[in-house]
Amino acid sequence: MASLRFYLDSVLKGRDTRAVFLRYKTPEGTATFYPDEPGVYVPTAKWDGKAQRVKGTGLEAQKLNNTLKALRERVEETLKQLREGYPLGYDPAPSVVRELLRVPATRATGKTSPNAGADLPTNPHQLSLPQLVRYMLVLRANELSDETCKLFAQVADRLDEYAERQKPAHAWHLARIMPSHLEEWRQWLVSSARVGLPTKGKGRAKAMGNVTANNRVGLLQACVNYFRDQDAFFRRVFTEDHLLVLGREFKTTSRVRQSLSKDELVAFYRAPLPPKSKASDALLRDIYVLGWCTSLRQSDLLGIQRVHIIWSTGENPQPIALDTTSIKTLSATKLPLNALAREIVLRWLDRDRPEIAPATVWGRHLARYRWPADNLFPFVGNRRRTVLQRLWQRMQLFSEPVEVVTLIGAKQVRTTVPRYTLLTLHTARHGFGNHMAAKNVPIEDTKLLMGHASSKTTEIYYHRPEVEAFTRAQQALDSMLND
Repeated sequence: MASLRFYLDSVLKGRDTRAVFLRYKTPEGTATFYPDEPGVYVPTAKWDGKAQRVKGTGLEAQKLNNTLKALRERVEETLKQLREGYPLGYDPAPSVVRELLRVPATRATGKTSPNAGADLPTNPHQLSLPQLVRYMLVLRANELSDETCKLFAQVADRLDEYAERQKPAHAWHLARIMPSHLEEWRQWLVSSARVGLPTKGKGRAKAMGNVTANNRVGLLQACVNYFRDQDAFFRRVFTEDHLLVLGREFKTTSRVRQSLSKDELVAFYRAPLPPKSKASDALLRDIYVLGWCTSLRQSDLLGIQRVHIIWSTGENPQPIALDTTSIKTLSATKLPLNALAREIVLRWLDRDRPEIAPATVWGRHLARYRWPADNLFPFVGNRRRTVLQRLWQRMQLFSEPVEVVTLIGAKQVRTTVPRYTLLTLHTARHGFGNHMAAKNVPIEDTKLLMGHASSKTTEIYYHRPEVEAFTRAQQALDSMLND
């Protein structure tokens, strides 16, 4: 029996938003279809796989559901036409349905893919493995973002680089690839000085850490799975043994948790911005401070609207809380605002400030970002981490050295980096959690405010040093006779 269902794309697994595709599955194979409209992404937490729709009744959810409904109706209409004249229970071959519904390849940005007009190979079975990765980019360019396309292109480049330097007998021919070949390529990625590449001077080999290597191998695995779903030929070429090799991960170390203390946060907020600072510097500074004071995630901070702000009553109303719903967990939480947070909210509610007037430098800079009338903050670009780190560097803050351990293969590499390189917008949440624990706020309250699904995640912030634990226990025991 054939089935027709929507699924979330595993290529984007681990992200807050993932592409949705429609899969037509029969005993002969499968065919995958994506919406014609580029850039259709669904928040992972809002996808209802059982109901086959996006949760919610808002305009955005309705738009996404209508797009998915139109795709399903188009595929069902094609299947209905192909079944005419055949006995009941006939299921058209996935390859026939896919050929009838083939659409031009466009990037998620709406631009035509550079390879969309190129002559695609009539027989992908004759491609090498690097060519197969690039061929997938052409087929799926309508739903993969530019950043994801670059990562897949890097995977293809590393495969070509390995074939050029190592000159293996298989040369990545699909019919000759063994699981051991993929394992050799995995180990070559993390070799401190890749064989055949210069170790000194221009063009020297740069060691790839285990985290990056796991990411590149995972992307190749996603590409292989995609073609295995399309054609029985690829299921014969890439066996379960191949997938087991691609599914292995190099051992990694947990990143050092860095966050600002309350004194460091206030000092950062009160310090004057360096000369020639842009509007994005002031914007990200305020977003970081507000994230520290409210524990909101990046997506939730950028999604704050006027309706989420709770005001006090009286002659001079002030913002006292935020009533938000987390995009990741869909949990509604009321978060109190302190003096710093209130100051930031009032500043960005006032769009008539002289410093961001359209004629000023900051005003022209902010005009580059999309800023809906109801939103508190403009939608900053994807380089938020880089801008924030450069701001700390120019302000000469948090530059003390911190040791970081990176695993490259089985070797531990210890490096020293400035502390600000480990501080991101997300680490502001860690500062909130640490502050709540230091002030002895009950762990249940912190769990609710931070939107954690389990208290085990919140327990990270409630670690007690041995000296503090001994002192607290001693005080509790000494007070027994005094009670």
